[in-house]
Amino acid sequence: MRGQPIRWIDATDIVQWGERRDGQDTMPELLSRLIRAEAGHAARLRFPSGESVMFSGWDGVCEVASGSAYLPAGRSAWEVGTQRLKIAEKASGDLAKRTDATPASERTETNFVHLWGGRGA
Repeated sequence: MRGQPIRWIDATDIVQWGERRDGQDTMPELLSRLIRAEAGHAARLRFPSGESVMFSGWDGVCEVASGSAYLPAGRSAWEVGTQRLKIAEKASGDLAKRTDATPASERTETNFVHLWGGRGA
């Protein structure tokens, strides 16, 4: 049919990709590209990918002047997970760990984003 979008990938493809090791390495790059598509080049980003995903610290940090339905305004610090189980515990643990390591003055100005890419509960 004319005018119908071609679906190259679907949600199952993304979930399966997120569960593979190369998906874990390249998910930060995908997030950076999606943020750039939403906020433009004015967004300040740090989303280490490849072998750098194994280093400690936030999985990503983003700063944008104005937010949207998909992106919080100001500074946001991101934790990205691809695990399938105990997602709430992972998010709570990540938040507690990063909160303890972040100065109080910085915490008041930062949004926490926990992005989960696996399946399960």
